[in-house]
Amino acid sequence: MKKIGTRALSIVISILMVIYLVPLSVYASFSEYLSDKENRDIAQEPSGIIRDVFEVTDRREETVKHFRLEDGSYTAVQYDVPVHYKDEEGKWQDIDNRLESSGSEYSTGNARIKCANNITANASLFTLHDGNRKITMSLDGAVKKTTGQVTNTETEFDGNATRLQKLMTLDNLSSRIMYEDILDGVDLEYVVESLNVKENIIVKERKDSYSYTFTVKLNNLEAELNEDGSVSIYDPDSEETVYVIPAPVVYDANMSYADSSDAYYTLTKTGGNEYKLTVTADADWMNASGRAFPVTVDPAVNVPRSSVVDLDISSSSPDRSSPSDISMYVSSTWRSYWKTTSLPALPESAYVINATISLKAAQMGNNYVGVYQIVDEWDSTLTWNKTVNNDQGTFSSLVMDYVCVKSENADADDRFTWDITRVAKFWYNGTANHGIGFRIVDGTSSTVTSSFYTSENTLAANRPILMINYKDMKGTEPYWTFASQSAGNAGSGSVNLANGNLVFSKPLLSTTDSLMAYTPEIVYNSALAGTKYEYPNVQISYWGCAMPNGFKISIQETLIKKSFYDKTGSLKYFYIWADGDATEHYFMPVEGSSGKYKDEDGLQLTLDVTSTSAVITDSSGTKRNFTKLSGVPSSQVYEGWYHLHCIEDNVQGDRLSRSHLLSEWLRKPHHASEVLSEPTRQFRCPRIFQPRRDAHTVHQKTQPKRHHLCSVFLRLHSSRQSY
Repeated sequence: MKKIGTRALSIVISILMVIYLVPLSVYASFSEYLSDKENRDIAQEPSGIIRDVFEVTDRREETVKHFRLEDGSYTAVQYDVPVHYKDEEGKWQDIDNRLESSGSEYSTGNARIKCANNITANASLFTLHDGNRKITMSLDGAVKKTTGQVTNTETEFDGNATRLQKLMTLDNLSSRIMYEDILDGVDLEYVVESLNVKENIIVKERKDSYSYTFTVKLNNLEAELNEDGSVSIYDPDSEETVYVIPAPVVYDANMSYADSSDAYYTLTKTGGNEYKLTVTADADWMNASGRAFPVTVDPAVNVPRSSVVDLDISSSSPDRSSPSDISMYVSSTWRSYWKTTSLPALPESAYVINATISLKAAQMGNNYVGVYQIVDEWDSTLTWNKTVNNDQGTFSSLVMDYVCVKSENADADDRFTWDITRVAKFWYNGTANHGIGFRIVDGTSSTVTSSFYTSENTLAANRPILMINYKDMKGTEPYWTFASQSAGNAGSGSVNLANGNLVFSKPLLSTTDSLMAYTPEIVYNSALAGTKYEYPNVQISYWGCAMPNGFKISIQETLIKKSFYDKTGSLKYFYIWADGDATEHYFMPVEGSSGKYKDEDGLQLTLDVTSTSAVITDSSGTKRNFTKLSGVPSSQVYEGWYHLHCIEDNVQGDRLSRSHLLSEWLRKPHHASEVLSEPTRQFRCPRIFQPRRDAHTVHQKTQPKRHHLCSVFLRLHSSRQSY
């Protein structure tokens, strides 16, 4: 191998430094223009393939679902509460809280929550059971033989609802049971939602006093009343807070809220593991003139794992905090806040296309409501005075987006949507996430208050929704825009101008003579720098990798077979081809055919599958032949795991096999530090350094003046954030 001259190396380093120092937003704007123009020439829209929206189950998180859209991009939907739980194999499964009759009670499918069918002398109202911990509650003085009426959530969609809207609506996450007239003039409702049980005491008529006592029995748990008015239920051994009963919230039929001082708990331990919990609402507030009944008092039993904080503050009530209200106001005197404590996890190769926040309106004020970045910290105790006196929850002066809150601008579900792409990109780039705020846009008037439902609303479909739309761009494709630089025999590198991803490739050998020209390469992909090139880190057929983190061999091309349910409920299959530079191409089924698929990017590739093999054919007739592997590492992947067996040139009739390439390369004389040793399966970068297996870091040998260009790319990339 020839040495790279000092001058040539300096030029390359200078070019790369310029590329890395210019903000990606500059490149991204320019690349969007180029991509729009170039895509029309490079790719042709494939016809006749089945496209649909479906969930990508192997990207699930506790509070996030990822959906693949018809255009090949993804949308991550952030929920405010857990929507998945881990099964015994450590896989995320949907939480199913449908209540079904089981003897004398109603129960969820996993028996975690049980509710009484009817009230008897010694029966509990509900039981919450997690492992060896259990909470049992009953209402003192409950009318015997009161029966519970169960409602499992079933959303009715209108004709304008999109496929994505239907998939992201999780009916099975919640259910409710109502005990009408369980006390004189009082109904009691339990809402089972996510991991929580919300209790609504519905007072239907005026009384002299409003106190309600529950008997609470705890197994392997203890309870205490906190200074903020909430109740903590904790493990006495570990002192871990397992459940929280938030301070009571009281509101009337007109959504008028009582102050936090107008409702409170008392907690008394009556012996052993039994407590008396009494909730009291202030009679003066309840019986005030103009009070609209029914009035709801809503204590709850929550697992403290909500990912969202939202509330409103008012200059007219400067010391009021409202983190438990089911709605929040925006007007000339009211401002609202929303913050997620954990953003959806995106692949390192993701480029954020857009991000939105949508709120469902409880009342439309015909005013201009803007969304703003919040520039400093705040929490659930935020009040108006804290924003004024303590520099908490400060609004940016720049409005990111605004809407006029009136019916003509709402969707069919009375939702309004704001574009927050700018601040979302900041967050993913490492800027502190202090959330967003809503207020009346400067220079506009507001005479009527607009209100929106919060994450505390009992119906999950009413809550705020954060959506991140992104494109996964791992490799190098002609329809993406790159800054590329050759380093001669040392290889070449390309930086994606949209997401900053670096792909560096080093040729290993070339075929000659009668064989068609093909150059196996070792490929470094910065998007995979922290992981190995194996399933499920990438969509390939291998679940083990001997290469260092971020590296692969270009002949590691595979196909995997997966499935989705289309809009009719029919099971459909598709394939993912991971090519030589780690780009993942999706092949969707062709309508009216069996075993035939086309790539969705318009590259004019077809895939034909039999019971034992699969062939990808390009527009020139060159074929990539794949053979089936014997094992599968995941239940989410069906039979039909394939690895590249050979490449056939249909014009020349040449055939290049994978085994021939490997054997030729292994026979080729290499410098000792350039070989991929079969016994150790350890890649060694050419010449002078070996990447550690754990990161981008480079181990330098003792030759002080010899450098390899690969190290320049890696070091530059390690000092830069992607988005």
